[in-house]
Amino acid sequence: MFYNLQPEENRAIYKRFLNAATILGKLNSPKSVIPQISSRSSEDIFCRSFNAKDLGRKDISIDAHRPNDGIGIKTFQGNSLQKIAEFNNRKKYPIPSKPLNIAHSIARYRNKRLAKTASDLSLERMLYHFVYRKKSQEIQIFEQEMANVNIQKIKLLKSANPEIIKFSDGVAKYSFNKTKSTLCTYFSLDKPLDSFICSYNKRDFEFYIENIVPQANTKVPKNSVVLKLFSERRNIVELKSGLNQWRASGRERHHDETYIPIPIEIRRENPGFFPKRDQTFRIETNTGEKFLAKVCQENSKALMSNPNKSLGKWILRDILNIKKGELVTLNHLIKAKINSVVIEKFDENNFKIIPFNSN
Repeated sequence: MFYNLQPEENRAIYKRFLNAATILGKLNSPKSVIPQISSRSSEDIFCRSFNAKDLGRKDISIDAHRPNDGIGIKTFQGNSLQKIAEFNNRKKYPIPSKPLNIAHSIARYRNKRLAKTASDLSLERMLYHFVYRKKSQEIQIFEQEMANVNIQKIKLLKSANPEIIKFSDGVAKYSFNKTKSTLCTYFSLDKPLDSFICSYNKRDFEFYIENIVPQANTKVPKNSVVLKLFSERRNIVELKSGLNQWRASGRERHHDETYIPIPIEIRRENPGFFPKRDQTFRIETNTGEKFLAKVCQENSKALMSNPNKSLGKWILRDILNIKKGELVTLNHLIKAKINSVVIEKFDENNFKIIPFNSN
């Protein structure tokens, strides 16, 4: 197939990226017992690791292109029955009424799409590359042929749901959902090409931030805002939020867990300055440290890092020199001559954070 023919260095980079993606997935879905990797991230990671052209956003049969090779990228957990095509346009893809006729029609549509992709890109082979995620924290890597459906050997299989047409061509089993217009097939999980146990690795995460998140195209910020580290209305550092979020009740928290409030006035005066809620972006400190961040909470009123403790370590330990477990007060800010931060925006993916004294 494809993966085993790639240089060992590229395969090692690929697994580092995947491991870092599971770290980010855990931060975004902390309750999940299975490692999480988004489908878009898996496509991007594959293309960056193996120097492939990213076609994931195009409505064609493959997600990545290398000379002569077309590759469909997938990542999933649990059931190996996964979507491989959609046929939503009823004028272009009319659906007959009888189950066997439906199976034949969908098979022809599928084969025609594969043939067109192969012809348009001069492909010699097409295959699926997929990453399977397990509760044991194991990540398994598989590949299998992206084959045509053998229409001559199609046989219907039993289906308890009349809206789902199940059939086989003697090699693979398929399932077509009439309501959703989606074609699925079962992926074989018998013989992984490679595997590893995912774990938190700071170097892998930093490597991911540096190489996967798009770099800024300019060194000059487009805009900036100033965020206070204390409540101007009450003239205090809040006791259980903001810089002291680590003291909030409800669950056990890391001593570096913190966030910087984004006041409603800033949001009103600077619409669109920050990305949408929970959308990850890169932020660089004045000391050159880089981490991922996002705006969160109701009405996008908080700036947090991802992982959360990265921002806390930087602002509490490195900048304000606060001891672990020590309540941050206004006196600390006055003594450090830092009561705010400036957030500079370069583009939707790249920001900078700088300590500032607004007095």
